[in-house]
Amino acid sequence: MNNSPLEAIKKAEKKAEKDLIKAREDTEKMIAEAKKQREQLIIGVETEKQKFTKQLQGQVKKETKKETDQIIKQAEAEKQKIEQLASKNKEKATDIVIKEIVK
Repeated sequence: MNNSPLEAIKKAEKKAEKDLIKAREDTEKMIAEAKKQREQLIIGVETEKQKFTKQLQGQVKKETKKETDQIIKQAEAEKQKIEQLASKNKEKATDIVIKEIVK
């Protein structure tokens, strides 16, 4: 009975957990990269400030922050969607296991 429904459910649950962990890691990497890019852009703006007026510097920083904040928000939203899907899949798998046990 290598392919029993219970084993298939457990296997699917483990895969969902692995996928969730990978998705979390990927989104955390995306967030870290966005923050790093943001810092690099801000540093770049700071080193070039002799070429810009203070007003222009402020605008560039504001736009850079706005863009990277948007990327971070998108990554967080994606992470939340993945976590919700994984949670739903885990709940479904648990329900199936319980139904199999009750039978």
